[in-house]
Amino acid sequence: MAPPRASSSSAAAALSLMLLLAAVAGTTTVDGGRRKPAQAPAAGGEEEEEEARRGAGVRYATEEGAHVKAAPPRRAPPAPAPAASPDQFRGQARLPRFAAPRRYDLRLRPDLVACTFTGSAAVTVAVSAPTRFLVLNAADLSVDRTSIRFRDLVPNDVVFFADDEILVLEFAKELPLGEGVLSMNFNGTLNDQMRGFYRSKYQYKGKTNNMAVTQFESVDARRCFPCWDEPAFKAKFKLTLEVPSELVALSNMPVAMKTVNGPMKTVQYGESPLMSTYLVAIVVGSFDYIESVTAEGTRVRVYTQVGKSNQGKFALDVGVKSLHLYKDYFGTPYPLPKLDMVAIPDFAAGAMENYGLVTFREVALLFDELSSSESSKQNVAITVAHELAHQWFGNLVTMEWWTHLWLNEDAGFWFILLTVSLFPQVEIHHASEVDEIFDAISYDKGASVIRMLQNYLGAERFQFALSFFPTFQKALASYIRKYAYSNARTEDLWAVLEEKSGEPVKNLMTTWTKQQGYPVINAKLKGTYLEIEQAQFLLDGSSGPGMWIVPITLAAYLSVMQNVTSSNRSGYNDLLKVYRESAEAEEKTRVLGTLCYCKDKNIVLESLNFLFSNEVRNQDAYYVLQGLGVDTRDTAWIWLKGNWDRISKKFGDTQVTGFIRYVVTLFSSNEKAAEFSRFFSTRKKPTFERTLKQSLETVRINARWIQCIRSEPRLAQMVRDLLQNP
Repeated sequence: MAPPRASSSSAAAALSLMLLLAAVAGTTTVDGGRRKPAQAPAAGGEEEEEEARRGAGVRYATEEGAHVKAAPPRRAPPAPAPAASPDQFRGQARLPRFAAPRRYDLRLRPDLVACTFTGSAAVTVAVSAPTRFLVLNAADLSVDRTSIRFRDLVPNDVVFFADDEILVLEFAKELPLGEGVLSMNFNGTLNDQMRGFYRSKYQYKGKTNNMAVTQFESVDARRCFPCWDEPAFKAKFKLTLEVPSELVALSNMPVAMKTVNGPMKTVQYGESPLMSTYLVAIVVGSFDYIESVTAEGTRVRVYTQVGKSNQGKFALDVGVKSLHLYKDYFGTPYPLPKLDMVAIPDFAAGAMENYGLVTFREVALLFDELSSSESSKQNVAITVAHELAHQWFGNLVTMEWWTHLWLNEDAGFWFILLTVSLFPQVEIHHASEVDEIFDAISYDKGASVIRMLQNYLGAERFQFALSFFPTFQKALASYIRKYAYSNARTEDLWAVLEEKSGEPVKNLMTTWTKQQGYPVINAKLKGTYLEIEQAQFLLDGSSGPGMWIVPITLAAYLSVMQNVTSSNRSGYNDLLKVYRESAEAEEKTRVLGTLCYCKDKNIVLESLNFLFSNEVRNQDAYYVLQGLGVDTRDTAWIWLKGNWDRISKKFGDTQVTGFIRYVVTLFSSNEKAAEFSRFFSTRKKPTFERTLKQSLETVRINARWIQCIRSEPRLAQMVRDLLQNP
């Protein structure tokens, strides 16, 4: 997945990648995040016993439920002894391994007017150890308990642990070993949070319509259908959609059969290869498309809103060329018969590498030859190349757990500027933490250390021209072949690279992926000898005992930003006029990015309140926030505090991370850091806890920096001189 891009500088720096790769009365309501009142078990009586025997008993397990006892943390062994109660699965970081999915047969019917959907799932499950339970993920779904069957068995208890987003099915006796089919019916809502199965608005023939879109990475497939929603649980998927007959319906695989019945049609898709749940994708709406075919016969299409297909030509060209070159480089053909790239009006990330159906923000896929900028062209090239690299490095070979996310994301960011305040191999203990690690560090540091490794093994053997590249390329190709349709850990990559290169790759790279900070290299010339020493640098200014194997060092320079004169009320109104009249997403985001570049606090406040209007898509809120500065930070903080509940409701837990980051990090005093800590102490959620911690750290570092300047008169004068005479 690619993050939304807002600056052309990082896009320009990463263009080298393109160049490099170019020549989940009878339902169990599964409500993630909202707790249900605990229901006491039926207390005796023949009717109650008969109902439980028939499998109609449902319990909601929450922290307040006295009948639920939290189990202590434990590691789930691969073959556990039979469990006595569903309660033991509560609070576990990962699903147990005694049962795993092999194949999903899914049928979904989205209602784009009511913004709801219904569905059914028949999941082939392999039971590998004695158990009376099946444990899977579900959230924001209503599951019909009377429909649940495994083989011919009916569960006698169905328990949903809301905090953990898991559904526990308890059966009266042990399940037979081997494969069986788990079936159930469910329904849900097409939400407006840009996660799971959601709705996006678009204009068609002068009317506002809804399209249905999925965004499952990292842990949101469970919001569309009950599933084993972890990357290591790979399975095959066969999807069937029931949609209005006039709409385009896309999924990962090509259409196998289509039946039209009046205003509705049923579309069946081919069975997918083994893949993780987060890569399943569905898009239903009105689209135009353009297409091409690779030399290997893969059909490539770019889908756009009706009337914009011309703007997909550049992305189509990049896509076709990238598939060809990745095939050669990884030594493995693109494994699917088609690749669709779709521009989505409302999309939280920059793009998402769903297997065979890649989804993008419009600004990350479309390029208008007449009105788009060169930086936009670079952004499209980088984003397309990045997402298509994932078809191999992420989709075909997938990280075993989110701890190893950087194995996916570094491939598309080899040449982004070095950013280090964490190590990329961050430990992930619970699914609610996953979204937080999609940050610049996962992308950028991973890219940097891979770039360093490439140089260490030999740059001349890593050229992406028409030549062959013996060591690094062959090692990566071997890695792809070895772990295809499977999962890998960071150590697996190092082992393959070490085997193929004969170099101590694991020892070298472990020092970079399992330590915070980075080494500061000091060099002193002593006669004809260069004496080099290193010390660990951490962002908080402290030093540590860490040591690195350092094959190269980098140098950079710092420049002071120029002052730009801000506009007045007239200029602000002109910008709003341009925003409202423009039909181009790129032009709209450019305008949003300028609104808060103003010292007038009333205009800044108006711009921030503009985010609550229906005129600004949720995904574009960050562009407005990026214009905030030191002059307007107090206004922004007062606004954030006063509107926190409204912001959280409108933008959701995931997107509020940006509001925290863009506002909090503007400050530079320990007093403000303490104020922020007090405010968020009663509002903490796992989805933004890491971002808050990093932002508070930044504030404290800023405070120390200012204190240092004030204690050094000459340094303070130098900074003043630079600001006055840049």
